[in-house]
Amino acid sequence: MAAKVNVKFVILLSAALLVVAGGVGVLGAMVLFRSAEDNIRRGDEYAAQGDYMEAAKSYAKAVNKEQFNVEYLRKWADAVRQCTPETDVEYRTMYFGSYLGALRQLAVVERTNPETQNEYLAALYRQHRLGNATADAWGSFIEQVNTSIENLDMAQKDAQRLLRYRGLASVFRIRTLESVDAAERARAADDLDKAYAADPSDLDVALAKVELISAEAAALFRAGRARESDARLTDAFEALERVDRNHPGSPRVRLHRMLLTLERSSRSNDRGDQAAVADSFRQGLSEVFDLASNAAGSSSSLDEQFVQQLARAAVLARSEELNQKWISLLDSFIALRPDHAAFRVERGKALAAIDRHEDAIAQFEQVVQMPDLPVSLEGLLLRQLRNEARRQQVESALVLWSRASGDEAKAQAMARVKGYRDDLAR
Repeated sequence: MAAKVNVKFVILLSAALLVVAGGVGVLGAMVLFRSAEDNIRRGDEYAAQGDYMEAAKSYAKAVNKEQFNVEYLRKWADAVRQCTPETDVEYRTMYFGSYLGALRQLAVVERTNPETQNEYLAALYRQHRLGNATADAWGSFIEQVNTSIENLDMAQKDAQRLLRYRGLASVFRIRTLESVDAAERARAADDLDKAYAADPSDLDVALAKVELISAEAAALFRAGRARESDARLTDAFEALERVDRNHPGSPRVRLHRMLLTLERSSRSNDRGDQAAVADSFRQGLSEVFDLASNAAGSSSSLDEQFVQQLARAAVLARSEELNQKWISLLDSFIALRPDHAAFRVERGKALAAIDRHEDAIAQFEQVVQMPDLPVSLEGLLLRQLRNEARRQQVESALVLWSRASGDEAKAQAMARVKGYRDDLAR
């Protein structure tokens, strides 16, 4: 005989399950339909506790609900910049997707604000410049500049300053392309003129104007139009003299003049003349190092592109004395910017260039051991430069292996090489 069912118990159990199910549903709805203000409050609580990863997530949810709220976008961007993701994938996602995404949306919302447009364009420009962007990438950047300025009052100086980005991008394109449309050259010249008139302290723009002329001279020379090329190169020197008068004592201007002189001498077949230019170049580079050392505290002297130019010039000079001077200059840069991995990598390369490979390996190890930085372009570059440092360690270790004598010493030196290679492969 079947057991008697307790109908009352079943009814009570069913009711209880409905209440639980309803509670879960309500909780899910509360999470799903939490307002933007709720997410902001939650994000503020996480930020107050120092948990910026969770704060950024909460702010992102608020922004997703109110995509045109400037306050929310700022909170999101600021929180992201306080985060230090563990993996490279997470780091890139937070930098490109979250941080740049927030700046991009701010530029959309505040489309008539030159300062907001500059914030976004400056971040993109630096990313392109330090990432050795292709001509096509610079072309895309120019399109973004066009979008950024289309709603601005271009009669205002703050808006005219933004033309620097389009002009500078065109100069970078011209560096890598065999030929550039004449209309783009003319537009670049006009952009740089207007940007410099709006901000005469902008040395990047001033030097770009000179480079635009010298690039045209180089194009004419390649086309076999030597006389016209020489005339334009003379124009470039004259333009550089004007820059020198406006920016007296600048090591960047001095270096630019040296590089222009090298370009002119490269057209000569007179070996005696070339030897004299080489000696003059070494003397000039020594003076540039002195000027840069005196101006080490200025943002201009710590410009990454300028430091890269100095590094290439030190290699061209082929002088141990100048390399030692270059290392001393890098020491002063590192003292000012101890978190700047690129300066340390250049110092390691300079040590290797004068055969101090053990010191170079130790310098590169410092780069590898540098702690992760919060989300930023510097932090992104640090992760890439760690691999470059390991690669340079392999190169220096191979040199030491080639000089080791005896089977045991050779084996130990090769084990060291393999250790660095294994670290690089991880």
